[in-house]
Amino acid sequence: MTCEDWAQGRDLKMSRDDLIAAYGDHVNAYLAGVPTTITSANEDDSVLAIVRNITNSGFKATGERRFYAEILRGHVNEGDCGTLTDMFIEVTEALGIKEAKVKQRGACVVRSNQNILGGKDPNIDNGMWVFVEHYWVEHKGRGYDLLFGGVDPSEMEVWDVIFMGYDDMRRYQIRDAAGHVMYQSAAEYIKTSGRAFTVNPAQALCLSEASTHHVSMMERAASAKVSCIIL
Repeated sequence: MTCEDWAQGRDLKMSRDDLIAAYGDHVNAYLAGVPTTITSANEDDSVLAIVRNITNSGFKATGERRFYAEILRGHVNEGDCGTLTDMFIEVTEALGIKEAKVKQRGACVVRSNQNILGGKDPNIDNGMWVFVEHYWVEHKGRGYDLLFGGVDPSEMEVWDVIFMGYDDMRRYQIRDAAGHVMYQSAAEYIKTSGRAFTVNPAQALCLSEASTHHVSMMERAASAKVSCIIL
């Protein structure tokens, strides 16, 4: 069986040998410490091993979705949270781990003490990340946020936000249910802080009336199905 067969959604089930045949020897890096035969006694530890292998692989978060096969073959090692969850599910399903699943949340802000893979700093002030959408995995009720190194999402602060568009001062806004506002950062603030968004209106990007064709980073991200803005 080839990974192309698998990707086309045919009614086929991969085995560990199929996984290696489809993606080559590089995929063994994600199987380190995983027993050849998965049993109820070793399944939890096997999932932990896969999580460690993925999060310690040198993956670089770019915010852009990449096809998981490129990663498993070793052609690239970058992408977004969806890339990571795709990889995880491909591997766990091939090993017969049936209770692993992908979880999804829409537009949200995450506050975490853990940087995302690749070492990038938060893209909002105060240690926060904004996501157009966010994915993580779950196994037997225990969550693993692979983008944040496998931490359980329940250990992080996460709340929903709404992308509001431009206010009357032509500042692009994000709001949460409590009314807190974040703004798309001005170019100079991005340059000095590295943060695409700010809670400080004085650092917000204000568009002139002449900038009628401007498309915000968040709008570009949504149209390109990018899960987060990473500079």
